[in-house]
Amino acid sequence: MQLLQFDNIFGKNMYTVSNYFPNIAPMINRLLRFSLFILLVTSTLKVSAQGVATPLGPQINTEYEELAPKLSPDDQRMYFVRGQYPQNIGGRVAQDIWVSKRLADGSWSTAKNIGAPLNNKLHNSVGAIGQDGKELLLTNVYSKLKGAETPGISRSVFKNGKWSFPEEIISSETIGNKANSISFCADLELSNLVFTIVDEYGAADLFVSFRTAAGAWTTPITLGPEINTPRFETSPFLSRDGKTLFFASNGHGGEGDADIFMSQRLDETWQKWSKPVNLGPNVNTAGFDAHFILNSSGETAYFVSGPSPDALSDIYSIATANIPALNAPENMPDTLHVLAKGHSPTPISMDAFGISDKQGAFASAKSLNGQGKILIRKSEPIFVYQPAADFFGIELLEVTMCDPPHSDACKTVIVQANVEPKAPPTYTILQARTPKNTPTKLDIANASIIDVTRSNKGRPKMAGRIAKNNETGGEHIFFRPGNDFVGIDSISLYLHCNKPRPADCILAKVIIEVYEDAIAIAEPDPVQPVQDSLPAANPAADVLISGKVTDEKSGNPLAATLTFYAQPSNQELGRVKSDPKTGAFALRLPAGVQYSILAKEKYHFDRSSLVAASAQDEVQRNFMLTPLPTEVGTVFRLDNIYFDTGKATLKPASKAELARLYKFLKANPTVRIQISGHTDALSDADHNLALSNSRAHAVANYLKYRGVMGTRLDAIGYGEEKAIATNDTEEGRALNRRVEFVITQK
Repeated sequence: MQLLQFDNIFGKNMYTVSNYFPNIAPMINRLLRFSLFILLVTSTLKVSAQGVATPLGPQINTEYEELAPKLSPDDQRMYFVRGQYPQNIGGRVAQDIWVSKRLADGSWSTAKNIGAPLNNKLHNSVGAIGQDGKELLLTNVYSKLKGAETPGISRSVFKNGKWSFPEEIISSETIGNKANSISFCADLELSNLVFTIVDEYGAADLFVSFRTAAGAWTTPITLGPEINTPRFETSPFLSRDGKTLFFASNGHGGEGDADIFMSQRLDETWQKWSKPVNLGPNVNTAGFDAHFILNSSGETAYFVSGPSPDALSDIYSIATANIPALNAPENMPDTLHVLAKGHSPTPISMDAFGISDKQGAFASAKSLNGQGKILIRKSEPIFVYQPAADFFGIELLEVTMCDPPHSDACKTVIVQANVEPKAPPTYTILQARTPKNTPTKLDIANASIIDVTRSNKGRPKMAGRIAKNNETGGEHIFFRPGNDFVGIDSISLYLHCNKPRPADCILAKVIIEVYEDAIAIAEPDPVQPVQDSLPAANPAADVLISGKVTDEKSGNPLAATLTFYAQPSNQELGRVKSDPKTGAFALRLPAGVQYSILAKEKYHFDRSSLVAASAQDEVQRNFMLTPLPTEVGTVFRLDNIYFDTGKATLKPASKAELARLYKFLKANPTVRIQISGHTDALSDADHNLALSNSRAHAVANYLKYRGVMGTRLDAIGYGEEKAIATNDTEEGRALNRRVEFVITQK
C-alpha cells in the first residue's frame, strides 16, 4: 500500500505494477489496454467537445503514460516523461525524458527520446529549466557506473551541441527523501526549489530550499499546514512572480484520485499561504490530475490527466480563460476596477490601475457609468486598455497581466458601450489633498479620460484630459508635471499636488507614460488621494545644504554635479556644482522636505544620500565617490534601496538608486556583478536568509526588466551573516539592512 501511494504521486497504479512486478505486468497490460484505451478516448472526446481541455495529440501522447511536462522559457520545447514505454532505454520498467519542438504552425513535433546521458535504465525526468533554456535540473543523482541510483537533484548544461553528464547539486541527505524519485520545480534563476519529500510511511509533503551564496542549499522547510495534509502533495509549479503555487493533492478533497490546486504565497517565509483552491472540473477529473504548468504568457496551461481512475495519463492543454478558478476575483492577487469615459443613469464609483512596459494608468473617479472590473492575474501578459468610442458598459472585463521582467506583447482591451448617453452632468472628482481638503467640481462628460501619448524626453508626460468647470464644447486641459503637479512617481504612479495651484490638482483620470525605467509593483496600493509631498512656498523656511565631494580612495577634491530630488515624488528641485579645487558645494532649498541627493562625476559611481531637511540653519553632507572598479572584487553599497517591512517589494523611493545601477551596467557592458541582500538579526536566521535572498532577486529582476542580460547578474542572500554593525541598536540594525553588489567580472 505504501508503494502504491507513493507512485500515485508521480504516475499511476499501473506503473507500480510494472515496476515492482515486471513478470506479470505485460499480461495485465495486454488484458486491460483495449478497455482503458476506449475509456480514455471516450473521456477525451467528451472534454474536447466542451471546448475546454484538449489532449496534445499523437506526436506527444501514446497509449502508454505521459507525465511531468516542462516548457522551456521561450515555449519552444516541451520536455516530458514517458512511462511503461517499450522504447525507453530501460524498457517498460523505466521512465525516460522525451522532448518535442514547437512548429511554425503552433503544433508540436513528434517527440524524441533525449537519450544518454540524461536517460538511463532507471527513472529520469526534468524538474526545472534555466532562463536561457540551456540548463536542466533533473531528478535523482546520476552515476557513470550504475545510472541514477539515489534520490536527489542533478544539473546538466547544454554545451557544444550536447547535454553534459548530470552532476549532483542536492543529495538525498539534504532532501531527506525516502522515495526513489521526487517531483520538484524552481524559479528561472534556479535559486528557489520547491519539491516533494516522501516520508517512511509513504506520505508526501511540499518543501522549499534556497541556494546560498556558496552554492549550497539550505535545509528544506515545509510549506506549512495550509498546503500540506496527512495525505500527499506533489508536482509543484511556481508562477513567474514566485507567488502562485500550483500543485496536486488528494488531501484537500476534490473531483477524484488527485486534483490540481492553486494557492497564493502571503509572505516571504514561504510558510503562509492562502487556502488552496481547486481548479475545477474543466481541469480535474475522477482520475489522476497533476503536473500543471503555464506557458510564458500565461494564456495556456498544460497538465497531466488520467480521466478515469484506471486510465493512463496523457498531457492536455487548456486556455486559462477556460479555468474559472483562475479568473474568479476572490482568487486573484489583485482585483481592480477600470475607468472609462462617459456616464450612466446609475452612477457607480470606480477606480483603475494598470501598468505596462509603455503606458501606465492610475485613476479614481466618482459617479461614472457602471462598474466593470479588470481582473489582473499575475504571470500573464501585460495589458493596455483604451476607452471605447462612447460609453462604458456594465460588464466583467477579463484581462491578464504579469510582472516584469517576463512581459510579453501588450494586449489592448476596448471598453464597450451598452448604455444610452444623457445630457452632460457635472461630477465630483477626487483630488489630491489641498489645505482645505475640498473636492473640485469638474465636467468630464465629454472628456477623453484615457488618451495615451508618448514622451521621448526621458520624463513622464501627462496625457489625461479633463474639462474644467463650465467649459463645454470639447475644450480640455492637459495636466503637466511641474506645473499642475510637483511630479509623478513612476513606480507608484502617485500624483503629488503643487499647493500653489490646488484647483488644478487632480488625482483622478490621469494617464502617464511610464517610459523605460518603470517597474511594476507586484501588489499596487489601492487608488486613494495622497498627501502633498511639498509644503506651501515659504522663503523664510529654507535650509542650507552644504558639504564636500572627494575621492574615496585618494581623498582629493572632485568636481561633481549634485542634484537634489524631493521624495517620494522624485522631482528635481535643485542642482549645484562642487568646486574643482576644494570639492565644496552649497545650495539653499525649502525646508520640511526629504531630499535624495545624487552626486555625479564622470569617472565615479554615483552615490546618493537622503537628507531630512527640517527647519534648521544648515545641513552638512559630504560625499566620497568611489572610483570605477579597476579590479574584480570591488564592493559597492547601494544607498536608498527600500523595501516594505518584512517583504521583498521595492518601495517607490528606490527608483533613483536602481536607475543609477542600471546606467552603470549599461555604460560598462562587460561587467558582471553579484547582488547581495543583508538583514539585521531581529528575526530567526532562516527567515532572514530567505528574505535577503528575495530582496537581492528583486533588484536583479528590475535590472533584467530594464534589459540587462541575466547572465551578467547573480543574486544572493546572506541574511544576518555579514553584519557590518551591532544589532543591539536601531542605528546598527539600519546599517546591516542593506543591498550591495560586487564586481565578479570586468
